[in-house]
Amino acid sequence: MGKRRISTTAGETFQEFASHTSVHGFKYLVDKNLEKYERGLWLLIITSSLCAAGYMTVLFWERYSDNPTRTTIKAIYAPVASIPYPGVTICNVNNVLKSKLDKFLSTLDATDDEIETVRKTFRKLRFSQQSALAAATAEYNHTELEVVQDVLKRNDFDSVQRIVRRVSQSCPDMIQSCAWNKNEPCAHQFRETFTANGLCCSFNYVLDVSPDQMLKNPQYGTSSGLTVTVKPAHDPVTSSLRKIRRVKVMIHSSGDYPGIDALTKVLSAGELCYLQLKASKRESSPSVKSLTVRQRKCVFPNERTLKYFKLYTDSNCFMGCLANQTYKHCGCVPYYYDYTDKPSCNLTMLPCLQHIKSIGTHGCYCPPQCEDESYNVFATSAKLDNRVKSAWTTKSLLGINDTEKYLIINVHFIGNGQQILLRDTITSTIYLLSSFGGVYGLFIGCSIISLTEIFYYVIIRFGQKLRENQRIEAKIHTISSKLNQNRLQKESMEIYFQPQFPFVQ
Repeated sequence: MGKRRISTTAGETFQEFASHTSVHGFKYLVDKNLEKYERGLWLLIITSSLCAAGYMTVLFWERYSDNPTRTTIKAIYAPVASIPYPGVTICNVNNVLKSKLDKFLSTLDATDDEIETVRKTFRKLRFSQQSALAAATAEYNHTELEVVQDVLKRNDFDSVQRIVRRVSQSCPDMIQSCAWNKNEPCAHQFRETFTANGLCCSFNYVLDVSPDQMLKNPQYGTSSGLTVTVKPAHDPVTSSLRKIRRVKVMIHSSGDYPGIDALTKVLSAGELCYLQLKASKRESSPSVKSLTVRQRKCVFPNERTLKYFKLYTDSNCFMGCLANQTYKHCGCVPYYYDYTDKPSCNLTMLPCLQHIKSIGTHGCYCPPQCEDESYNVFATSAKLDNRVKSAWTTKSLLGINDTEKYLIINVHFIGNGQQILLRDTITSTIYLLSSFGGVYGLFIGCSIISLTEIFYYVIIRFGQKLRENQRIEAKIHTISSKLNQNRLQKESMEIYFQPQFPFVQ
Protein backbone atom coordinates (compact mmCIF):
# COMPACT_ATOMS: atom_id res chain seq x y z
CA MET A 1 0.00 0.00 0.00
CA GLY A 2 2.86 2.40 0.85
CA LYS A 3 4.76 1.84 -2.42
CA ARG A 4 1.61 2.32 -4.48
CA ARG A 5 0.84 5.53 -2.59
CA ILE A 6 4.37 6.89 -3.30
CA SER A 7 4.21 5.99 -7.00
CA THR A 8 0.75 7.51 -7.30
CA THR A 9 1.88 10.69 -5.57
CA ALA A 10 4.99 10.88 -7.80
CA GLY A 11 2.82 10.55 -10.88
CA GLU A 12 0.46 13.28 -9.74
CA THR A 13 3.39 15.58 -8.84
CA PHE A 14 4.97 15.03 -12.27
CA GLN A 15 1.64 15.77 -13.96
CA GLU A 16 1.42 19.05 -12.07
CA PHE A 17 5.08 19.90 -12.70
CA ALA A 18 4.93 19.17 -16.43
CA SER A 19 1.77 21.29 -16.77
CA HIS A 20 3.25 24.38 -15.09
CA THR A 21 7.07 24.25 -15.51
CA SER A 22 9.02 26.72 -17.60
CA VAL A 23 11.24 23.90 -18.97
CA HIS A 24 10.40 23.45 -22.62
CA GLY A 25 8.58 20.40 -23.93
CA PHE A 26 7.38 18.78 -20.70
CA LYS A 27 3.80 20.02 -21.02
CA TYR A 28 3.36 17.93 -24.16
CA LEU A 29 4.05 14.75 -22.19
CA VAL A 30 0.91 15.21 -20.09
CA ASP A 31 -1.36 16.84 -22.68
CA LYS A 32 -4.38 14.51 -22.94
CA ASN A 33 -5.39 16.08 -26.25
CA LEU A 34 -2.34 14.53 -27.93
CA GLU A 35 -2.12 11.00 -29.22
CA LYS A 36 0.23 8.49 -27.66
CA TYR A 37 2.67 8.58 -30.57
CA GLU A 38 2.82 12.40 -30.31
CA ARG A 39 3.66 12.22 -26.62
CA GLY A 40 6.24 9.52 -27.43
CA LEU A 41 7.82 11.80 -30.03
CA TRP A 42 8.09 14.62 -27.50
CA LEU A 43 9.57 12.19 -24.98
CA LEU A 44 12.25 11.27 -27.53
CA ILE A 45 12.99 14.94 -28.28
CA ILE A 46 13.29 15.84 -24.58
CA THR A 47 15.49 12.80 -23.86
CA SER A 48 17.80 13.65 -26.77
CA SER A 49 18.08 17.26 -25.63
CA LEU A 50 18.92 16.20 -22.06
CA CYS A 51 21.60 13.78 -23.32
CA ALA A 52 23.13 16.49 -25.54
CA ALA A 53 23.12 18.99 -22.65
CA GLY A 54 24.69 16.40 -20.35
CA TYR A 55 27.43 15.66 -22.90
CA MET A 56 28.24 19.35 -23.26
CA THR A 57 28.30 19.67 -19.46
CA VAL A 58 30.90 16.91 -19.21
CA LEU A 59 33.05 18.58 -21.87
CA PHE A 60 32.97 21.94 -20.12
CA TRP A 61 33.72 20.36 -16.75
CA GLU A 62 36.68 18.37 -18.10
CA ARG A 63 38.06 21.51 -19.69
CA TYR A 64 37.68 23.34 -16.41
CA SER A 65 39.12 20.64 -14.16
CA ASP A 66 41.77 18.87 -16.26
CA ASN A 67 43.30 21.65 -18.36
CA PRO A 68 42.28 24.90 -16.72
CA THR A 69 45.26 27.09 -17.65
CA ARG A 70 46.83 28.52 -20.77
CA THR A 71 49.98 30.49 -21.40
CA THR A 72 49.91 33.71 -23.37
CA ILE A 73 52.54 36.27 -24.26
CA LYS A 74 52.36 39.21 -21.91
CA ALA A 75 55.32 41.15 -23.31
CA ILE A 76 57.75 40.56 -26.18
CA TYR A 77 60.10 43.48 -25.65
CA ALA A 78 60.40 43.49 -21.88
CA PRO A 79 63.41 45.31 -20.40
CA VAL A 80 66.30 43.19 -19.18
CA ALA A 81 65.84 44.54 -15.64
CA SER A 82 62.55 42.64 -15.40
CA ILE A 83 64.35 39.29 -15.52
CA PRO A 84 67.08 38.21 -13.05
CA TYR A 85 70.60 37.80 -14.34
CA PRO A 86 71.49 34.09 -14.53
CA GLY A 87 74.06 32.22 -12.53
CA VAL A 88 77.36 31.61 -14.33
CA THR A 89 79.49 28.62 -13.30
CA ILE A 90 82.95 28.08 -14.82
CA CYS A 91 84.73 24.73 -14.56
CA ASN A 92 88.18 23.72 -15.79
CA VAL A 93 87.83 20.71 -18.07
CA ASN A 94 91.16 19.49 -16.72
CA ASN A 95 89.98 19.03 -13.15
CA VAL A 96 93.05 17.11 -11.96
CA LEU A 97 96.42 18.83 -12.49
CA LYS A 98 99.53 16.66 -12.72
CA SER A 99 101.75 19.07 -10.83
CA LYS A 100 99.26 19.36 -7.98
CA LEU A 101 98.68 15.61 -7.95
CA ASP A 102 102.45 14.96 -7.69
CA LYS A 103 102.71 17.48 -4.87
CA PHE A 104 99.78 15.87 -3.07
CA LEU A 105 101.23 12.39 -3.45
CA SER A 106 104.56 13.56 -2.11
CA THR A 107 102.90 14.47 1.19
CA LEU A 108 101.39 11.03 1.72
CA ASP A 109 102.93 8.56 4.14
CA ALA A 110 102.83 5.39 2.03
CA THR A 111 105.02 2.90 0.22
CA ASP A 112 106.07 3.39 -3.38
CA ASP A 113 103.66 0.69 -4.54
CA GLU A 114 100.79 2.35 -2.68
CA ILE A 115 101.68 5.76 -4.11
CA GLU A 116 101.70 4.31 -7.60
CA THR A 117 98.29 2.71 -6.99
CA VAL A 118 96.90 6.05 -5.81
CA ARG A 119 98.35 7.80 -8.88
CA LYS A 120 96.89 5.19 -11.22
CA THR A 121 93.46 5.44 -9.60
CA PHE A 122 93.38 9.24 -9.69
CA ARG A 123 94.31 9.25 -13.37
CA LYS A 124 91.24 7.17 -14.09
CA LEU A 125 88.84 8.89 -11.75
CA ARG A 126 89.63 12.60 -12.24
CA PHE A 127 86.80 13.46 -9.77
CA SER A 128 83.97 14.26 -12.14
CA GLN A 129 80.76 12.47 -12.98
CA GLN A 130 81.68 11.97 -16.63
CA SER A 131 85.12 10.53 -15.91
CA ALA A 132 83.67 8.42 -13.11
CA LEU A 133 81.29 6.85 -15.59
CA ALA A 134 84.18 6.20 -17.94
CA ALA A 135 86.12 4.68 -15.07
CA ALA A 136 83.24 2.35 -14.29
CA THR A 137 83.41 0.93 -17.80
CA ALA A 138 87.17 0.49 -17.34
CA GLU A 139 86.49 -2.15 -14.67
CA TYR A 140 87.94 -0.67 -11.53
CA ASN A 141 89.89 -3.03 -9.38
CA HIS A 142 88.11 -3.13 -6.02
CA THR A 143 91.30 -4.20 -4.29
CA GLU A 144 93.06 -1.11 -5.62
CA LEU A 145 90.20 1.10 -4.43
CA GLU A 146 90.50 -0.34 -0.93
CA VAL A 147 94.26 0.22 -0.96
CA VAL A 148 93.80 3.85 -2.06
CA GLN A 149 91.15 4.46 0.57
CA ASP A 150 93.33 2.96 3.27
CA VAL A 151 96.25 5.21 2.28
CA LEU A 152 94.04 8.33 2.26
CA LYS A 153 92.50 7.47 5.59
CA ARG A 154 95.92 6.93 7.21
CA ASN A 155 96.95 10.37 6.02
CA ASP A 156 93.72 12.05 7.26
CA PHE A 157 92.37 12.58 3.73
CA ASP A 158 89.16 10.63 4.11
CA SER A 159 87.17 13.61 2.73
CA VAL A 160 87.03 13.60 -1.06
CA GLN A 161 86.42 17.35 -1.09
CA ARG A 162 89.76 17.97 0.61
CA ILE A 163 91.48 15.86 -2.02
CA VAL A 164 89.73 17.65 -4.88
CA ARG A 165 90.85 21.00 -3.52
CA ARG A 166 94.43 19.73 -3.42
CA VAL A 167 94.57 18.45 -7.01
CA SER A 168 92.28 20.95 -8.82
CA GLN A 169 92.74 24.55 -9.87
CA SER A 170 91.41 27.03 -7.32
CA CYS A 171 89.05 29.85 -8.17
CA PRO A 172 91.51 32.69 -7.36
CA ASP A 173 94.05 31.00 -9.63
CA MET A 174 91.59 30.53 -12.52
CA ILE A 175 89.64 33.81 -12.32
CA GLN A 176 92.24 36.42 -13.22
CA SER A 177 89.94 39.44 -13.35
CA CYS A 178 86.25 40.18 -13.34
CA ALA A 179 84.07 43.20 -14.05
CA TRP A 180 80.34 43.65 -13.61
CA ASN A 181 78.97 46.09 -16.19
CA LYS A 182 82.61 46.79 -17.12
CA ASN A 183 83.28 48.88 -14.03
CA GLU A 184 82.50 47.06 -10.80
CA PRO A 185 85.13 44.48 -9.74
CA CYS A 186 83.51 41.13 -9.07
CA ALA A 187 86.23 38.49 -8.71
CA HIS A 188 85.44 38.26 -4.99
CA GLN A 189 81.85 37.32 -5.85
CA PHE A 190 82.87 33.99 -7.36
CA ARG A 191 82.23 31.15 -4.95
CA GLU A 192 83.75 27.71 -4.91
CA THR A 193 81.18 25.15 -6.03
CA PHE A 194 81.42 21.38 -6.21
CA THR A 195 79.54 20.03 -9.22
CA ALA A 196 79.51 16.88 -11.33
CA ASN A 197 82.29 18.58 -13.36
CA GLY A 198 84.57 18.84 -10.34
CA LEU A 199 85.61 22.00 -8.52
CA CYS A 200 84.01 25.02 -10.24
CA CYS A 201 83.60 28.74 -9.68
CA SER A 202 80.09 30.23 -9.61
CA PHE A 203 78.92 33.81 -10.02
CA ASN A 204 75.44 34.92 -8.87
CA TYR A 205 74.63 31.49 -7.47
CA VAL A 206 72.24 32.28 -4.61
CA LEU A 207 71.93 28.95 -2.85
CA ASP A 208 71.53 30.40 0.63
CA VAL A 209 69.90 33.80 0.04
CA SER A 210 66.41 34.95 -0.83
CA PRO A 211 65.30 35.49 -4.46
CA ASP A 212 65.17 39.27 -4.07
CA GLN A 213 68.95 39.26 -3.68
CA MET A 214 69.51 37.95 -7.19
CA LEU A 215 71.43 40.30 -9.44
CA LYS A 216 69.54 42.19 -12.14
CA ASN A 217 71.23 43.91 -15.02
CA PRO A 218 69.64 47.21 -16.10
CA GLN A 219 71.65 47.29 -19.34
CA TYR A 220 72.23 45.12 -22.37
CA GLY A 221 74.96 44.71 -24.97
CA THR A 222 78.66 43.87 -24.84
CA SER A 223 79.38 46.79 -22.51
CA SER A 224 77.19 45.25 -19.81
CA GLY A 225 76.86 42.04 -17.89
CA LEU A 226 79.73 39.88 -16.68
CA THR A 227 83.21 40.10 -18.19
CA VAL A 228 85.71 37.65 -16.77
CA THR A 229 89.28 36.82 -17.72
CA VAL A 230 90.01 33.14 -17.15
CA LYS A 231 93.32 31.31 -17.14
CA PRO A 232 92.49 27.59 -17.23
CA ALA A 233 95.46 25.57 -16.06
CA HIS A 234 96.38 22.72 -18.34
CA ASP A 235 98.56 20.11 -16.79
CA PRO A 236 97.11 16.75 -17.90
CA VAL A 237 97.66 13.70 -15.74
CA THR A 238 97.80 11.46 -18.82
CA SER A 239 99.36 11.97 -22.20
CA SER A 240 96.15 10.87 -23.91
CA LEU A 241 94.45 14.16 -23.03
CA ARG A 242 94.70 16.81 -25.72
CA LYS A 243 96.85 19.76 -24.74
CA ILE A 244 94.13 22.36 -25.15
CA ARG A 245 93.01 24.62 -22.35
CA ARG A 246 89.25 24.46 -22.05
CA VAL A 247 86.56 25.47 -19.62
CA LYS A 248 82.92 24.55 -19.27
CA VAL A 249 80.58 27.48 -18.74
CA MET A 250 77.19 26.62 -17.29
CA ILE A 251 74.32 29.12 -17.51
CA HIS A 252 71.53 28.42 -15.03
CA SER A 253 68.93 30.18 -12.94
CA SER A 254 70.47 31.88 -9.93
CA GLY A 255 68.57 29.71 -7.47
CA ASP A 256 69.27 26.42 -9.29
CA TYR A 257 72.10 24.08 -8.43
CA PRO A 258 74.41 24.02 -11.50
CA GLY A 259 73.53 20.53 -12.52
CA ILE A 260 71.13 18.71 -14.82
CA ASP A 261 69.27 21.74 -16.19
CA ALA A 262 72.23 24.05 -16.80
CA LEU A 263 73.07 25.13 -20.35
CA THR A 264 76.71 24.18 -20.97
CA LYS A 265 79.19 25.68 -23.41
CA VAL A 266 82.77 24.43 -23.85
CA LEU A 267 85.16 27.29 -24.58
CA SER A 268 88.84 27.19 -25.48
CA ALA A 269 91.65 29.47 -24.34
CA GLY A 270 93.02 32.07 -26.71
CA GLU A 271 89.54 33.30 -27.61
CA LEU A 272 87.25 36.20 -26.89
CA CYS A 273 83.83 34.64 -26.32
CA TYR A 274 80.47 36.35 -26.24
CA LEU A 275 77.67 34.44 -24.56
CA GLN A 276 74.56 36.33 -25.62
CA LEU A 277 71.45 35.75 -23.51
CA LYS A 278 67.85 35.67 -24.56
CA ALA A 279 65.56 35.16 -21.59
CA SER A 280 61.92 34.44 -20.93
CA LYS A 281 60.02 34.72 -17.68
CA ARG A 282 56.80 32.94 -16.79
CA GLU A 283 54.34 34.59 -14.45
CA SER A 284 50.95 33.47 -13.11
CA SER A 285 47.75 35.44 -12.62
CA PRO A 286 45.96 35.52 -9.24
CA SER A 287 43.23 33.24 -10.64
CA VAL A 288 45.84 30.51 -11.21
CA LYS A 289 46.85 30.66 -7.56
CA SER A 290 43.25 29.93 -6.56
CA LEU A 291 43.35 26.59 -8.41
CA THR A 292 44.47 23.39 -6.76
CA VAL A 293 47.91 21.95 -7.49
CA ARG A 294 46.28 19.04 -9.33
CA GLN A 295 44.45 21.43 -11.62
CA ARG A 296 47.27 23.81 -12.48
CA LYS A 297 49.96 21.07 -12.40
CA CYS A 298 52.56 23.37 -10.89
CA VAL A 299 53.47 24.83 -7.51
CA PHE A 300 54.47 28.18 -6.10
CA PRO A 301 57.61 28.50 -3.96
CA ASN A 302 55.62 29.02 -0.75
CA GLU A 303 53.65 25.80 -1.34
CA ARG A 304 56.63 23.44 -1.11
CA THR A 305 59.75 23.56 0.99
CA LEU A 306 62.99 21.73 0.29
CA LYS A 307 65.31 20.37 2.92
CA TYR A 308 68.55 21.42 1.27
CA PHE A 309 67.60 24.50 -0.77
CA LYS A 310 66.00 27.75 0.28
CA LEU A 311 64.29 28.29 -3.08
CA TYR A 312 61.99 25.66 -4.56
CA THR A 313 62.63 24.73 -8.19
CA ASP A 314 62.00 21.41 -9.88
CA SER A 315 65.75 21.13 -10.57
CA ASN A 316 66.63 21.63 -6.90
CA CYS A 317 63.90 19.19 -5.93
CA PHE A 318 65.36 16.50 -8.20
CA MET A 319 68.85 17.10 -6.80
CA GLY A 320 67.54 16.72 -3.26
CA CYS A 321 65.63 13.58 -4.21
CA LEU A 322 68.74 12.09 -5.85
CA ALA A 323 70.72 12.79 -2.70
CA ASN A 324 68.11 11.02 -0.57
CA GLN A 325 67.93 8.04 -2.94
CA THR A 326 71.70 7.75 -3.03
CA TYR A 327 71.95 7.88 0.74
CA LYS A 328 69.19 5.29 1.08
CA HIS A 329 71.02 2.78 -1.13
CA CYS A 330 74.66 3.56 -0.37
CA GLY A 331 74.64 5.21 3.03
CA CYS A 332 76.49 8.23 1.61
CA VAL A 333 76.34 10.76 -1.26
CA PRO A 334 78.84 11.94 -3.92
CA TYR A 335 81.24 14.61 -2.72
CA TYR A 336 79.73 17.23 -5.04
CA TYR A 337 76.38 16.97 -3.21
CA ASP A 338 77.85 19.38 -0.69
CA TYR A 339 74.47 21.05 -0.19
CA THR A 340 73.30 18.10 1.93
CA ASP A 341 74.05 17.10 5.51
CA LYS A 342 74.74 13.51 4.45
CA PRO A 343 78.22 11.95 4.73
CA SER A 344 80.30 11.96 1.56
CA CYS A 345 81.14 8.65 -0.10
CA ASN A 346 84.70 7.45 -0.27
CA LEU A 347 86.28 5.78 -3.27
CA THR A 348 85.24 2.26 -2.29
CA MET A 349 81.58 3.24 -2.77
CA LEU A 350 82.07 4.07 -6.45
CA PRO A 351 80.28 0.90 -7.73
CA CYS A 352 77.22 1.72 -5.61
CA LEU A 353 77.18 5.31 -6.90
CA GLN A 354 77.31 4.08 -10.49
CA HIS A 355 74.30 1.85 -9.83
CA ILE A 356 72.33 4.79 -8.41
CA LYS A 357 73.13 6.86 -11.52
CA SER A 358 71.50 4.19 -13.67
CA ILE A 359 68.28 4.53 -11.63
CA GLY A 360 67.99 8.25 -12.35
CA THR A 361 65.16 10.30 -10.88
CA HIS A 362 62.62 7.47 -10.80
CA GLY A 363 60.26 7.92 -7.87
CA CYS A 364 60.97 11.63 -7.41
CA TYR A 365 57.87 13.80 -7.29
CA CYS A 366 58.99 17.28 -8.29
CA PRO A 367 56.21 19.32 -9.93
CA PRO A 368 57.37 22.28 -12.02
CA GLN A 369 57.18 25.74 -10.55
CA CYS A 370 54.43 28.08 -11.77
CA GLU A 371 56.81 31.00 -12.08
CA ASP A 372 60.36 30.69 -13.35
CA GLU A 373 62.97 32.01 -15.77
CA SER A 374 64.65 30.26 -18.69
CA TYR A 375 67.59 31.31 -20.81
CA ASN A 376 68.83 30.70 -24.33
CA VAL A 377 72.51 31.16 -25.01
CA PHE A 378 74.06 32.13 -28.35
CA ALA A 379 77.83 31.80 -28.40
CA THR A 380 80.20 33.63 -30.73
CA SER A 381 83.98 33.83 -30.44
CA ALA A 382 87.02 35.44 -32.01
CA LYS A 383 90.73 34.88 -31.66
CA LEU A 384 92.11 36.74 -28.69
CA ASP A 385 94.95 39.07 -29.64
CA ASN A 386 96.29 41.84 -27.42
CA ARG A 387 97.27 43.74 -30.57
CA VAL A 388 93.55 44.32 -31.19
CA LYS A 389 92.79 47.27 -28.96
CA SER A 390 89.43 48.08 -27.43
CA ALA A 391 88.35 49.86 -24.30
CA TRP A 392 87.64 46.79 -22.25
CA THR A 393 89.84 44.08 -23.83
CA THR A 394 92.89 46.26 -23.18
CA LYS A 395 91.93 46.49 -19.53
CA SER A 396 91.26 42.74 -19.33
CA LEU A 397 94.59 41.89 -20.98
CA LEU A 398 96.62 44.38 -18.97
CA GLY A 399 100.01 42.82 -18.27
CA ILE A 400 99.22 39.70 -20.31
CA ASN A 401 101.48 38.75 -23.20
CA ASP A 402 100.72 35.09 -23.86
CA THR A 403 97.06 35.32 -24.86
CA GLU A 404 96.95 31.62 -25.81
CA LYS A 405 96.67 30.76 -22.13
CA TYR A 406 93.81 33.14 -21.39
CA LEU A 407 90.14 33.37 -22.21
CA ILE A 408 87.85 36.38 -21.97
CA ILE A 409 84.16 35.62 -21.49
CA ASN A 410 81.45 38.23 -21.79
CA VAL A 411 77.95 37.17 -20.70
CA HIS A 412 75.31 39.76 -21.59
CA PHE A 413 71.71 40.17 -22.69
CA ILE A 414 71.19 40.83 -26.39
CA GLY A 415 68.63 43.61 -25.97
CA ASN A 416 65.24 44.62 -24.61
CA GLY A 417 63.68 41.68 -26.35
CA GLN A 418 63.09 39.53 -23.32
CA GLN A 419 59.80 37.66 -23.28
CA ILE A 420 57.34 37.50 -20.40
CA LEU A 421 54.72 34.76 -20.50
CA LEU A 422 51.53 34.81 -18.45
CA ARG A 423 49.86 31.66 -17.22
CA ASP A 424 46.14 32.34 -16.82
CA THR A 425 42.96 30.34 -16.41
CA ILE A 426 41.02 29.29 -19.51
CA THR A 427 37.70 29.10 -17.72
CA SER A 428 36.83 30.79 -14.46
CA THR A 429 34.00 29.69 -12.19
CA ILE A 430 31.78 32.45 -13.55
CA TYR A 431 32.58 31.37 -17.11
CA LEU A 432 31.79 27.77 -16.17
CA LEU A 433 28.38 28.71 -14.73
CA SER A 434 27.52 30.86 -17.74
CA SER A 435 28.53 27.98 -20.03
CA PHE A 436 26.26 25.57 -18.18
CA GLY A 437 23.41 28.10 -18.33
CA GLY A 438 23.91 28.60 -22.06
CA VAL A 439 23.94 24.85 -22.74
CA TYR A 440 20.77 24.05 -20.80
CA GLY A 441 19.05 27.20 -22.06
CA LEU A 442 19.86 26.17 -25.63
CA PHE A 443 18.65 22.58 -25.42
CA ILE A 444 15.72 22.67 -22.96
CA GLY A 445 15.21 26.34 -22.08
CA CYS A 446 16.28 25.74 -18.50
CA SER A 447 17.19 28.60 -16.14
CA ILE A 448 17.64 29.29 -12.43
CA ILE A 449 13.85 29.62 -12.15
CA SER A 450 13.48 26.21 -13.77
CA LEU A 451 15.86 24.69 -11.23
CA THR A 452 13.85 26.33 -8.46
CA GLU A 453 10.68 24.79 -9.90
CA ILE A 454 12.27 21.35 -9.97
CA PHE A 455 13.36 21.72 -6.37
CA TYR A 456 9.90 22.98 -5.39
CA TYR A 457 7.99 20.11 -6.98
CA VAL A 458 10.43 17.34 -6.02
CA ILE A 459 10.86 18.35 -2.38
CA ILE A 460 7.97 20.57 -1.29
CA ARG A 461 5.08 19.71 -3.56
CA PHE A 462 5.75 15.98 -3.48
CA GLY A 463 5.81 16.03 0.32
CA GLN A 464 2.60 18.00 0.50
CA LYS A 465 0.79 15.66 -1.90
CA LEU A 466 2.11 12.65 -0.07
CA ARG A 467 0.72 13.93 3.24
CA GLU A 468 -2.62 14.83 1.58
CA ASN A 469 -2.93 11.37 0.11
CA GLN A 470 -2.07 9.84 3.47
CA ARG A 471 -4.85 11.85 5.15
CA ILE A 472 -7.33 10.91 2.41
CA GLU A 473 -6.41 7.26 2.69
CA ALA A 474 -6.74 7.47 6.46
CA LYS A 475 -10.26 8.97 6.15
CA ILE A 476 -11.27 6.37 3.57
CA HIS A 477 -9.93 3.66 5.81
CA THR A 478 -11.88 5.06 8.80
CA ILE A 479 -15.15 5.31 6.84
CA SER A 480 -14.62 1.87 5.37
CA SER A 481 -14.03 0.45 8.82
CA LYS A 482 -17.23 2.03 10.16
CA LEU A 483 -19.28 0.76 7.20
CA ASN A 484 -17.89 -2.72 7.67
CA GLN A 485 -18.66 -2.54 11.36
CA ASN A 486 -22.28 -1.43 10.74
CA ARG A 487 -22.72 -4.16 8.15
CA LEU A 488 -21.46 -6.78 10.57
CA GLN A 489 -23.74 -5.53 13.33
CA LYS A 490 -26.75 -5.64 11.01
CA GLU A 491 -25.93 -9.14 9.88
CA SER A 492 -25.54 -10.31 13.46
CA MET A 493 -28.92 -8.85 14.43
CA GLU A 494 -30.62 -10.57 11.53
CA ILE A 495 -29.14 -13.85 12.62
CA TYR A 496 -30.21 -13.25 16.23
CA PHE A 497 -33.92 -12.60 15.44
CA GLN A 498 -34.21 -15.44 12.91
CA PRO A 499 -36.84 -18.03 14.24
CA GLN A 500 -35.59 -21.42 15.35
CA PHE A 501 -38.57 -23.34 13.87
CA PRO A 502 -40.11 -22.76 10.53
CA PHE A 503 -43.61 -21.24 10.50
CA VAL A 504 -46.18 -23.73 9.35
CA GLN A 505 -49.41 -22.55 7.87
